Amino acid sequence: MAGSLNNGEKFFIKVDETQNPCASVAKYWPLLHAMKYEGFEHSKIHLFEVTKRTSVHGVGYQIIANFMGEQLKNIYPDHLIRFHYVDIGSKEASALANEIHKILIV
Repeated sequence: MAGSLNNGEKFFIKVDETQNPCASVAKYWPLLHAMKYEGFEHSKIHLFEVTKRTSVHGVGYQIIANFMGEQLKNIYPDHLIRFHYVDIGSKEASALANEIHKILIV
C-alpha cells in the first residue's frame, strides 16, 4: 500500500505474512539511491515493513530487516524519513492499522 500525507511526503506499507522481510526492504534501496545520487525527483518517504514470524522466516529475518531499514535511514537521511518494522504477531487488522496511523501522524 502506498499513499501521501498532507505535507506531500509519501509512505509505503508492505504487509506480507509469508515473504522474507529483508527482500522487501531491499527493493526500496534503488529508489533511495536514485533520489540521492541521480537527482530522481520523489517526495521524502516513510517505509513500513509489516510481517509475521513463520517457520521459514523467524526472528532472525526480522532482526536483519530492521537492521537494513535503520541503515537505509542512516545512508539516506534526507530521503527516508522513517523506517518502521511492525511485527503482526497475533494483532488484528484494526490494531495494526491504529499502530501505523499513530506512527504516521507523529
